Amino acid sequence: MLILKGGRIFRKGEFVNSDILITDRIEMIHDSISIKGVETMDIDNNFVVPGFIDLHCHVNGAGGEGGPLTRTLPIEANLLLSSGITTVVGLLGTDGYTRNLIDLLMHIRRLNASMNAFMLTGSYQLPGPTLTGSVPRDIIFVPEVVGVKIALSDHRSSYPSFETLKNLASEVRVSSMLANKKTIITVHMGDGKQMFSPIYEVIEKTEIPLWHFIPTHVDRNEDLLKSSVEYAKMGGLIDITAHPGKTLRSIEYLLSRGVPIESITVSTDGNGSMPIFDKNGILKKMDVSPVDTLLGIFRESLNTKLWPEIIKTITENPAERLGLRKGRIEEGMDADLLVFDNSWNLRYSISRGRVFTL
Repeated sequence: MLILKGGRIFRKGEFVNSDILITDRIEMIHDSISIKGVETMDIDNNFVVPGFIDLHCHVNGAGGEGGPLTRTLPIEANLLLSSGITTVVGLLGTDGYTRNLIDLLMHIRRLNASMNAFMLTGSYQLPGPTLTGSVPRDIIFVPEVVGVKIALSDHRSSYPSFETLKNLASEVRVSSMLANKKTIITVHMGDGKQMFSPIYEVIEKTEIPLWHFIPTHVDRNEDLLKSSVEYAKMGGLIDITAHPGKTLRSIEYLLSRGVPIESITVSTDGNGSMPIFDKNGILKKMDVSPVDTLLGIFRESLNTKLWPEIIKTITENPAERLGLRKGRIEEGMDADLLVFDNSWNLRYSISRGRVFTL
């Protein structure tokens, strides 16, 4: 047990002065907590917010569009924790041929020694790689698997047919129920003209709910962002890739068009490749996505009226979508917390009650 004493706790949209008693979860929140024999950590009126949840991070490396020298390397838990991420979902990227889901699973389990780590099966290709021979078996039998990754409207995708996409969505829905998981179909959205059309076709011709799909990178371009308004207002969930200076504008745009904040999540695409192609599809430049962008947009939002909404997109909303007991500072929730000093420097990341000093 540990008492965090004297903090300003983010609860229900505002900061309140409270002490917190934690084990691996939040046991008690009260104006003043003193228990004989329990360790106390004075956090000096610092700010406490829920740990960030990153739904899209290439923890085991990605890239490769320019050959072996453009492959990114695996990242360790300390880099994620120092970026405020206490829960991460790892996944494959463009390369579902030379990269291995078994290796990704082992790295997810390595991360789980220090934080909360999950993964997606599949890749850009469809049918994609699996751990057990099928997506449903991966979801049912592998605890760390919380969904599947596919790609649409991108020249690197496999352009799945309606039948292929419909069958995958049906498999995910049924296996999610059998495993009692709130799994996701993360859809990498490219620059293609189809945009959301393949998803709409599945929804219109089946009884599969729209919320199973989470299109990501929806602010990739202006047309895709505009199209995502209709998608979200129909009940779909959309994911924005965090870019300081851009993300807040994208969220302001969505909110101004009537998109509920609960329909928006923000993720890093961290450690993934950022290829730039010319008009002929030839690779011209390759960058690597940073993993600290959730921390960046959170700090940026503090200078605006948008900050309570931004916190939800990187804590409560992704937790709710995955059915995790995280994302809010309430009794009974997992003890995944961030402690910031009065200048908003991150002092401690707390994952399942374990304190990491930064």
